[in-house]
Amino acid sequence: MLPIIIDGTDFSSAVIVDSVEEIAELQEGIAARRLQSGSDWYNVIGTKLTRTINVYRNMNGSSALWNEFYNVLISPVNEHYVTIGTLSYSAHIVSVTRMMKDFVNGAEVWGDSYSVSFVPTVLNGGVA
Repeated sequence: MLPIIIDGTDFSSAVIVDSVEEIAELQEGIAARRLQSGSDWYNVIGTKLTRTINVYRNMNGSSALWNEFYNVLISPVNEHYVTIGTLSYSAHIVSVTRMMKDFVNGAEVWGDSYSVSFVPTVLNGGVA
């Protein structure tokens, strides 16, 4: 089981990381352009590594900690310090996806899994 720690709070007892997906995108600086010859001039300034984790609730864990995890994910904070397994970095949380399972007695019942996307605040090999 991969540990998940955000801003110093260890959510590992309530959250199970099911998978981690990483997308690497080269980021170009302002000097990148098309030359008169028709060829492209690349001004690569670094690589943006967007990571998306799919997590689900550990049913043996604390429901209060699971709820706190969601509140941390959706809080309007400029950046978080995130540790997923052995990966630790400052990141922006850019999206959180969850599914509603039911609507009972006027209340929404949400599923026990989320998909969360993080973008690092600093590019790999460069600056954000």
